[in-house]
Amino acid sequence: QVDAGVGYKIVSRAVVLAADYRQAGSWIARLERNKSLLHVAEMTLTKKRQPIGANRITVTISTIVPEGKE
Repeated sequence: QVDAGVGYKIVSRAVVLAADYRQAGSWIARLERNKSLLHVAEMTLTKKRQPIGANRITVTISTIVPEGKE
């Protein structure tokens, strides 16, 4: 958690998933279009050898919430 100003905090969570490029891009686009304020703060993609096209993706998602609601 990070202080985001008077009465608000930025809360972040890391998520790890396995996906191909198309799936990862679609998932991230849906997150950032969400009516809740969600932001992809960081993303790391690691190419896997098998199966072809597979990737290990770590995404840090952040949002802002009123203090006391986290």
